Amino acid sequence: RQGERVRVEVENGLAEKTTVHWHRVRVPHAMDGVPHLTQKPAKRQRKI
Repeated sequence: RQGERVRVEVENGLAEKTTVHWHRVRVPHAMDGVPHLTQKPAKRQRKI
């Protein structure tokens, strides 16, 4: 529901590093998904 908190855990199953960038979701700046700027990309089989 709007205004409620949610916890999302993402596991990178890709063969390359990746990040998650959220649209229309308020997240801390450090978790905004901009690789090498706000966070390090998650390696393969790692969780974000």
